[in-house]
Amino acid sequence: MSKVSVAPKWSTRQQRGIALFRERGEQIEHIEGWRWRVPSCSDSSTYVVDLRAEACECPDHPPEGEVCKHIVAAIMYA
Repeated sequence: MSKVSVAPKWSTRQQRGIALFRERGEQIEHIEGWRWRVPSCSDSSTYVVDLRAEACECPDHPPEGEVCKHIVAAIMYA
């Protein structure tokens, strides 16, 4: 009998978002409503994430159906 994995396959952006949450989650802050301020991984800048719109100010523009790592981190924090 073969063993079948039921673990989800995470995209690189999702993996990086999880890592961002684990490493800098204490720096994520709720602004108001659906908006959160999420730190950058590489420097001291932050990005505003709108979870309702699934939008982020960061320069990463993922393909349709994916979200950036900052949105993943904000979802985990929320």
